[in-house]
Amino acid sequence: MFWKNKKFSNFEFLPCNYCNGNEFKTISKKDRYGLNTKTVICKKCGLIFINPRMGKEFYDLFYKNSYRKLLQEYKNMGSESWNLEHNFLSSKKLGENLAIFLKNYINPGAMIEVGSSVGGILAGFKSVFSDLEILGIEPSTEEANFANLKCVDTKIGLIENIRLDLPKTDNIIIVRSLNHLLDPKYFFSWAYNQLKDDGKLIVVVLDFVKFCNRKNKILTQIDHPFMFTQGSLKNFVESSGFEIELFDLTESSDYIKLVAKKARSDFNLKISEDLYSETVKKLNPLKLYLNYCTNKIIKRIWSKS
Repeated sequence: MFWKNKKFSNFEFLPCNYCNGNEFKTISKKDRYGLNTKTVICKKCGLIFINPRMGKEFYDLFYKNSYRKLLQEYKNMGSESWNLEHNFLSSKKLGENLAIFLKNYINPGAMIEVGSSVGGILAGFKSVFSDLEILGIEPSTEEANFANLKCVDTKIGLIENIRLDLPKTDNIIIVRSLNHLLDPKYFFSWAYNQLKDDGKLIVVVLDFVKFCNRKNKILTQIDHPFMFTQGSLKNFVESSGFEIELFDLTESSDYIKLVAKKARSDFNLKISEDLYSETVKKLNPLKLYLNYCTNKIIKRIWSKS
């Protein structure tokens, strides 16, 4: 695969995407796939991201050609083809459940999804809100083409690259794709400008700290250039001019569900001085390992009782 080829090993070092800081602490050197992937946390604002990382053009190639193959290898699926139809049906069900859960927050009119994959999430929303006009933006050619076959209008490209002359929309949604973006700050600015007044931004994203604490180890991945905590997500959303209406932290889920309303136009950097130190404490490798050992002992005692 191309990321193992030396000619594609053009990595870039970046300042913090949120605060432009350049002082970092390394929290991981390998990702869950076993790839050399250095992940850092910004000492100024607490944002977690891969640094250095592949350049934009290589991530574009990665999502178009290799992303699903990497997942297949990781899940020991061998040469088995990724099932587009199965993914569509499962994500459609997720979209339906999400639409019902958020029914009091969705604006009538139109919805754009960024990172829309095979179109299932949008199809699910459409099945609940039949009058909703839907449009997807997806970097994978295979998945976007499948979505179009399913009558989910989908444009192909990274949100950071794509240039579309779109009318203002009523809702923008990003479900489990914010981690995949190369420039979250750009996305939030784009979303603000693309929304109508009082337009809604809907975000569903992995709570990285909660996920690592449940797994008892730090699990990063090359396809997640950025990882979000509750604090860093709130910082991005509120600093970009949105007013948070819903911040759901379901105990049984590792995902944060957020709804925010377009409120003001200026980017107002918000820094929490404690966010870095609090996050580092929660991701302490020794603490996570001790939790793992404790849980293992408890399970062993429980199995014998």
